[in-house]
Amino acid sequence: MQCAAGLDRPSGGTVRLGGTVRLGGTDITGMSENKLTALRRSRVGFVFQAFNLLPSLTVAKVGTVLDRADYTTAQSLDRELNAWANTVMAAVLGGFAAVAAASTLVMTVLDRRRELGTLRLIGSTRRQVMRMIRWEALLVALAGIALGTAIALATLVPMMKGLTGQAPYIPPLVYGSFAAAIVILGLTAATVPARAAIRGTLDA
Repeated sequence: MQCAAGLDRPSGGTVRLGGTVRLGGTDITGMSENKLTALRRSRVGFVFQAFNLLPSLTVAKVGTVLDRADYTTAQSLDRELNAWANTVMAAVLGGFAAVAAASTLVMTVLDRRRELGTLRLIGSTRRQVMRMIRWEALLVALAGIALGTAIALATLVPMMKGLTGQAPYIPPLVYGSFAAAIVILGLTAATVPARAAIRGTLDA
């Protein structure tokens, strides 16, 4: 650590700061004390007060210093892994939310079997009852989309403003796809049990 920072001179070999000479690295092995001082002042930062945090480890054991190309490749790989992990986590959470919402709608419609039977007995046609169920499911889905969007923006906008100074960018195609999926899920979860309830024996 001290050799890499230019505080001590190595007993053999060379020390290059910032990668190889070809990539813009600087050979600090033969520099004078004045040049090393200027180099440390402009390019080297010290975070810890003690250098030998792990005296039993050497630089070779800690890891290999990467050049600029290897560092860029490693960063790209880390970003890809993080993006993949975030996508999987969002898919799992979205799946749980979809199952919970669909189950709630199904149970709500099944609990209204007597109401649907009464509507049929007083003269409502099956088409009219199903149209009512579809409109109710559509209103619930749209209300959920509006409420979820408002809550997400209320938390996301201040966070992005604080971190980047800019408003978050939401791809319209992605947002529209999620909204369409929510509407389809709501309509399906409401109309399928309602159709089954109307076809069955109506107990008014």
